[in-house]
Amino acid sequence: MGAGKLSSRAIMGMYFARLEQMTGLSWMDGISTLFPSDQGSEEYAWLGQVPAMREWLGGRHAKGFRENGITVINKHFEASVDILTKWVRRDKTGQINARLAELAQRTLSHWASLLSTLITNGTGSASGLCYDGQYYFDDDHSEGDSGTQKNLITATEVTALNVGTAAAPTAGEAISAILGVIAYMLN
Repeated sequence: MGAGKLSSRAIMGMYFARLEQMTGLSWMDGISTLFPSDQGSEEYAWLGQVPAMREWLGGRHAKGFRENGITVINKHFEASVDILTKWVRRDKTGQINARLAELAQRTLSHWASLLSTLITNGTGSASGLCYDGQYYFDDDHSEGDSGTQKNLITATEVTALNVGTAAAPTAGEAISAILGVIAYMLN
């Protein structure tokens, strides 16, 4: 038969080398974090945010960190390819390497698709839930004595978000909206 199922160490090495070269080249690294996992589910803990700066009046007011965490249940995904031995022997144009590079790119595209679905569903779907059980883009996150935290900003908070809905916003409207949201978040 002469067919091997991507089991050769050299071929798998080519795939993983290409995958490593592609990390850091995508938008996903800026808004998500890849954690190692070797279990069916993983519990990830993290510490809450540091306090905001304040004018020094009197002594220090040390604040502790909140402990937070989530449990991620891993799902298995796969994309298998058969590579015939004769293709490996006769590949003078680098086709196998090119196809393995495409497989690595599809791996990253899959990660992007999962992340995009999470963002898209962040206003009202079970696949868009945050660690506190609220939708990711919600207006009433609360954590301990932190008060209400909003990450669903509307034209009430940023008037530049009040743009026409008949068509896409103009470039000027988009710039005003983006700058308005940044100013709101930094305030």
